[in-house]
Amino acid sequence: MRRLALAVLSLAFLAACQPTTMELTEEQKAEIAEELTRLYGESVLSLNQLDQEGWLAYFQNSEDLTIAAEGGFCKSYSAFAETLRTHWTPLARGEMNWGDLNIQVLAPNVAVVTSVFDYAAIDTAGATAVYSGTWTAVWVEQDGNWKMVNVAETFPPAETSPEGT
Repeated sequence: MRRLALAVLSLAFLAACQPTTMELTEEQKAEIAEELTRLYGESVLSLNQLDQEGWLAYFQNSEDLTIAAEGGFCKSYSAFAETLRTHWTPLARGEMNWGDLNIQVLAPNVAVVTSVFDYAAIDTAGATAVYSGTWTAVWVEQDGNWKMVNVAETFPPAETSPEGT
């Protein structure tokens, strides 16, 4: 009897220690993808109006936030906010266009979104700088809100001409 009780307790303990996995239905994945698509649509307004606080609201306010771009990275919300303010101060407006979104729902509260983008930054003198690239963001849902926690931005390599031409 003692062995049986020990065996039952051991099985219960092992079962409790197993990681829980929750398979999402296609419908659940589609709902999450729809929400993230909506957030990307909203984000264009913040980017085009250079609404720094509005744009920052899409990111997790954490020292763990990481943004990788242009060969470097910001490793904290505060560092990203400061970089954003520095880059946006001389600008009058922006023109952001996201391409098709590739959304991979990994768990009920984690998704990865990749998209190409075109962005024109217009400064206060009217000069325009145009950027195109690829944006990949890891989104995490916490307390009912989806936030980016890790972003990698890449740009195509500069075109080079063959030597001697």
